[in-house]
Amino acid sequence: MPISAEAAQRVALHTLGFSRWPENHEGGLVLANEAGRWLCSTHNWTFLDGADTLLAVTAAQDYVALPSDFQAVNEIEKNGGQTTPSNWWCWTSLAEITRMRGQTLPSGGWTYWGAVGYRQVTDGVPVPVLEIYPTPSATEASALRLRYRRQWRDFTADHDQAAIPGWMDALYLEAVRAFALGTAEERSGTLDQRLAGVLGGALMAVAIRRDVAQQKRYGLISGGAASGGRRYTRNPNIDILNP
Repeated sequence: MPISAEAAQRVALHTLGFSRWPENHEGGLVLANEAGRWLCSTHNWTFLDGADTLLAVTAAQDYVALPSDFQAVNEIEKNGGQTTPSNWWCWTSLAEITRMRGQTLPSGGWTYWGAVGYRQVTDGVPVPVLEIYPTPSATEASALRLRYRRQWRDFTADHDQAAIPGWMDALYLEAVRAFALGTAEERSGTLDQRLAGVLGGALMAVAIRRDVAQQKRYGLISGGAASGGRRYTRNPNIDILNP
């Protein structure tokens, strides 16, 4: 059964020997979410990959809003099947986007140049956006298809369940304990020290091995002599093994 926000808070309380959260201590939901956000940022977990959404470009708006659970780009396509690289999209840096905007440079044959950056879109909180150049002249509701890595899904109520696979449960609860002790008992060990122990521990090592072992092989090697003009019988011994 997936771990609930309530269960994570009970573990933290038990670790600290509390029956309830003291007034001067951060709330249990905050602590449970901090542990989850940290854990989901420690490794490129494959279970967070695979999210897929359509993005809109808006006339006279030089950026594209990204999903609230966005962590990193895996792939971006023009909606309709044309994939990158092609003459419609080119990745670049934020500095180059700024330079092109400042000098109003021609697009060089590309429909859009893009880079991920941060903007204070609402409430003054920086959120990731997709900066684009040139600025769209027309609105397209589903112009781009984005495949991306998700971030931790925050708990908002005690009955919420952690969006992680079962084999991550023990590691997540270990992170919860580290956050609980690191924020309440700093004299016996800072949060940084305790998290370093989690990173170098057996639970982390096992979780990473489990995460990367979901697929044993990735097919025949591409490129090189094996892909020349001659036709070769498939040899399973030259498959690309899980890196």
